[in-house]
Amino acid sequence: MSVKDQIKDHLPEAATKGVEALTSELERQAAKAKEPWQGTIIQVFADATQKLGPTGVALTQALVEDLLDGKKADISRVTDDLTTASNLLAEMQKAEVRKKRLMRKFVKELAGILLHTLKAVVGLIL
Repeated sequence: MSVKDQIKDHLPEAATKGVEALTSELERQAAKAKEPWQGTIIQVFADATQKLGPTGVALTQALVEDLLDGKKADISRVTDDLTTASNLLAEMQKAEVRKKRLMRKFVKELAGILLHTLKAVVGLIL
């Protein structure tokens, strides 16, 4: 087996470990967040990334946008943790207009960073 083939054989494992490392870091950042809503949103992104990879980031961004717009959204698509889901709903319900703008900006920026990072990690597989 060539060196190239050997490396290719290990890329899926490396990508999986990369997603796990990113998820762990997100969980640490969620615990250290200044605002409870930031920690909750980061935790939802962590859960979604662990559960769905890059698809989870896009789904989470859309879900938070829908919740901020007062639309129904199936949170179980991105997290199986009931406490996290409950916290997210509570934060969305008590968000004021100014805070909603901050939340939207935060989610958009975080999703962009995560998608860029995950594309690099998952790109190892391809």
